[in-house]
Amino acid sequence: MKHYHAITAAIIVASGLGVTAAHAEEFVGPRVEATIGWNQLQFDLRNPQTSENETNSELGWGFAAGYDVPIGSNLIAGVEAGISFSDDEYSFEDGSVTRSYDGSRDIALMGRLGTRIGNNALGYLAAGYSNYRTDEFVENGGILTSETVNLDGLRLGAGLEVALTPSTYLKSEYRHTIYEDDISRNEILTGIGFRF
Repeated sequence: MKHYHAITAAIIVASGLGVTAAHAEEFVGPRVEATIGWNQLQFDLRNPQTSENETNSELGWGFAAGYDVPIGSNLIAGVEAGISFSDDEYSFEDGSVTRSYDGSRDIALMGRLGTRIGNNALGYLAAGYSNYRTDEFVENGGILTSETVNLDGLRLGAGLEVALTPSTYLKSEYRHTIYEDDISRNEILTGIGFRF
């Protein structure tokens, strides 16, 4: 969560540098992007006997496509659909039960609202729906069962885009996703995007 506060603070400080409407074309229209970065799954194991959490940190990467439109002279609103992957293979003891996860993919549909910062940057907040698919293995009393599960979740994020040219940009983004079954995800990503 400290990463979220750091990004939010950076956006607030940077907004004081001034906003210029002359560069609206740098942040509107259709876009595609690729991202890579730190990915952490957290499993909430709290019960009447323990308050422990288990985490698993891996490399994550993904792709997204979106569309942004201007709102007034300073604000940008947009939608985005994306898919991401990571090396999510993890096992832990949950009482007398051993649980293992082998992640497949995560898809998301997001909305975002941002403001131009200075001459070539965009700070934004995002929220939307996420769906995480994973193979779950449960061993209990020597009996192993498995199934493919889809976990719905709420995703929140904050990020910063910096335009290199009217058609290319770099970005950094923090995401926090809360799934069903007491599983959550933290991500700190960087990437490159192209506008059309």
